[in-house]
Parts: sequence; C-alpha cells; structure tokens
Amino acid sequence: GLTNVNLRVTTDDGREPASRSTGLGRAGHGLARLTARERSVFRMIAEGYSAPEVGAQLSISKKTVETYKRRIGEKLGLSHRADYVRFALESEVLVAPRLLTAG
Repeated sequence: GLTNVNLRVTTDDGREPASRSTGLGRAGHGLARLTARERSVFRMIAEGYSAPEVGAQLSISKKTVETYKRRIGEKLGLSHRADYVRFALESEVLVAPRLLTAG
C-alpha cells in the first residue's frame, strides 16, 4: 500500500538544493539516461507502489518490474526506496507538499 509522507529536502545548512531551483542538476540529468518505461517505473516506485502494484498498473509482470528497478538502480546509483524518493524529489519527479501556516 501507499503511505503519505511529508518530506523536505535541504542541504546541510538548511537551504534547498540547487536542483530544486533549476529543475535539473545531478538528478535531472540522470533521468535523461532512463527510457520512458524506466521513468514510469521509477516514478511509481518513488510514489510508494510495490512491484506487483506497478506491474498491474503498467500491464507488466512483477519480475519485469524488478528488472526495471535493477536497471534504474544501476543507471542512477540507487538501491533503496529512500534513494528513489530522494532522487525523485531532487529531480522534481515528486514534489513535497508545502505546509500551510496560519497567518
């Protein structure tokens, strides 16, 4: 299943990374190395979908999803779901929700 998570990516000194302001940077350029299908799988994994859920949505087998995940990991240097989420935020594939404050 999916879990809603509020995330904010910052540098060590609390600023947003440059890739957030430019929309590119290391992460954005890395996405160019992926095929369209790999980008679809990447986005869904970063959003929290399991391999069987991705497979069902894209009409491919769980094994094929796992193959895509392996290729994506090799191309982008990712190994854990947290790596996918971080990379997706840095490349603006996912956008962390802004918290509203009372004025």
